[in-house]
Amino acid sequence: MSSCPESMERRGLFRGVSMGVVVYRREVVTTDASSMEWGAVWQHRTVQGRWCPQDRSKHINMLELRAVHLALRHFLPHLQGRHVLIWSDNTSVVYHINHQGGTRSAQLLKESQDLLEWASVHLSTLRAVYLPGLHNQVADSLSRWAQAPGEWSLHSDIIRLIWDLFGQAEVDLFATEESTHCHLWFSLTGAAGALGQDALAHPWPRVLLYAFPPLSLIWPTLQRVLEEGHKMLLVAPYWPARPWFPLLWSLCHCVPWCLPTRRDLLSLLGGQIWHPDPQRFRLWVWPLGDLNSS
Repeated sequence: MSSCPESMERRGLFRGVSMGVVVYRREVVTTDASSMEWGAVWQHRTVQGRWCPQDRSKHINMLELRAVHLALRHFLPHLQGRHVLIWSDNTSVVYHINHQGGTRSAQLLKESQDLLEWASVHLSTLRAVYLPGLHNQVADSLSRWAQAPGEWSLHSDIIRLIWDLFGQAEVDLFATEESTHCHLWFSLTGAAGALGQDALAHPWPRVLLYAFPPLSLIWPTLQRVLEEGHKMLLVAPYWPARPWFPLLWSLCHCVPWCLPTRRDLLSLLGGQIWHPDPQRFRLWVWPLGDLNSS
């Protein structure tokens, strides 16, 4: 018995038709370039580089587009065969990627063709969207080499574990507004912190101190503790071959604690950038001075 046309049409509506491949997730890569450097971010991982002298004379649109290509090549082991979305604060980059080139500049057309031909082989799809510069701070800081050494901050979960083990510190000696873990802090660079700028140039309060200094400042920090008898939770590498290590060991009042392994152990800009290899530092917390004394 044959079905009536109306019932067949209804079954067809319920069955639907194939929509092809539906992109349910794109890997987002944020890029930026200046006349001197370029930078990019993917899942808190970063890459940055400096332009060679011959590239620095090129138009900024060329450099922004080339930064996209360099970033994708760097992250390719993680992006191979994926759908990728570029976030850029350069409208020319967005236009040339989404329109497969342009007609106003032969150089930009060639640069975009090189990028898109490479992407067609290695990626499933490549699209771009405009991201206002106000929201592109991470890539922008990388493209301007803005991050200062020593501004890495421990994850807040690790800080809570440190406080639970040794007591909560009241003053952060080497910090920025984004990285400090205490209400009172000395600024490492830039604008002065709540207690001033450059902790080594000021007297330290007689409270439990927290310090995660740049490597170059570990020695003067230990000398200050030795001379003035401060109580301190010092975050420093377990590097016995360094000249400051014997002094560090002699000042340690109880058993130090090895920081646990995690990818986001160290970060910049409020956790937006992760250190690529935090484990190489072998960071420990060293309790200096008698923490139980009044």
